[in-house]
Amino acid sequence: MAVRRAAGEGALVICTTVDSAIGDALFAAEGRQIDGHPLQQRRLSAMSAVDLKGCHVVYLPAAQRDWLGIARALRGRPVLTVGDGPDFARKGGVIGLVRGENRVGFEISLKAAKEGGLDIGAPLLELANLVD
Repeated sequence: MAVRRAAGEGALVICTTVDSAIGDALFAAEGRQIDGHPLQQRRLSAMSAVDLKGCHVVYLPAAQRDWLGIARALRGRPVLTVGDGPDFARKGGVIGLVRGENRVGFEISLKAAKEGGLDIGAPLLELANLVD
């Protein structure tokens, strides 16, 4: 898991704004648990610093207006940003989804993760393309 929380700290909140296949897949996990923390979803009508308060994971699809500005604004905060915009992880996000021929891979910016105090687990790092 990329966002570690101490036991008893409550739910892990996943936020996004637009409908997308990946966003829908993230939301399908609502109610499940990771390390004893229930997953909750928040689909927002807009994204600003106020709207994102309490979000632990923010999915920023390329269809999201100003996805790059939002990712950069969250940099250095303990928020896992995931996006599918061009070079997302190279431009300020933590995890960038990359579409291949028949699969979706991902890139991880260790620098962005470290700046936000996020701990990326070794199994995830082994599968990722590391960028910075």
